[in-house]
Amino acid sequence: MPRIQLLNNKIERFMRLYQVDGATKIIALIGDSITTAQIPTRLNKMLAEQSKLGEYLIIPWHVSAAGLADTLQALRSMQNFIGAIVTAPHKTQVLQHLDEVAPDAESIQVVNVITRCVEGKLAGWNYDGAGFVRGLEQQGHQVRQKKFVLIGAGGAAASVAFALLSRGCAELILYNRNPNKAKSLIEQLYAHFPKAKLRLGLAENEAMDVIINASAIGIDSTSELPIDEVVLQRAGLVAECIATKEKTALLTLAEKYTEIHSGIHMLVGQLELICDLFLSTQASAQA
Repeated sequence: MPRIQLLNNKIERFMRLYQVDGATKIIALIGDSITTAQIPTRLNKMLAEQSKLGEYLIIPWHVSAAGLADTLQALRSMQNFIGAIVTAPHKTQVLQHLDEVAPDAESIQVVNVITRCVEGKLAGWNYDGAGFVRGLEQQGHQVRQKKFVLIGAGGAAASVAFALLSRGCAELILYNRNPNKAKSLIEQLYAHFPKAKLRLGLAENEAMDVIINASAIGIDSTSELPIDEVVLQRAGLVAECIATKEKTALLTLAEKYTEIHSGIHMLVGQLELICDLFLSTQASAQA
């Protein structure tokens, strides 16, 4: 049988099994690149577990920075498009193309979810931080009154910082190789949490409850560490935001000294919240 025929047969079986048709609501994953993205597989599985796969379908779209504006403009007129999950490198650039942005996403200028209203308006949300906290708590780790060290000062770090402070962490220490960027984030955090206990850098021999890597160090195959090994020995838990692998070099090393928490938990917690958002938004629109 010709290869194209085999492919057509697979597509037809999939569409019959999950009832994919003209009424299926499309959710896109938008990024550049998306070859290692786990989101479509995991979110489609969540939809299947709720008997919603076919009624909804997640499709990955490889969109360059140059094509982002045209892509979003086209999506406004697609009646069965209900939203998108936005990944690197578009989480900041996407804001200028949206009609509405949730207050927390506006504060950190980072969006990782878009919902489309009936009129074609696009709204932006951020679930990075909320997903991290959800994943942490689902594994039995509490945020309230705990001392955190947060590595990084980019969009993911900002989102996690907002979520930790909103949840009532006792102290948040920022650790970043670019101190000016970390100082800028601290100023941003103080504007929303004026009574928060925030500072830069660690004191010698200082202990902490949790270390979180929210930097990009470790996302590839590098063995480079985002923080010195000796610091890991003073933590009660070392957690990752990187979800492309079960264990990064950081977690592999940290496991020798303390408990570890994979970035997969953040991804799962985030996708549960995102799935709920899309389903509840559609339920409200149909009410």
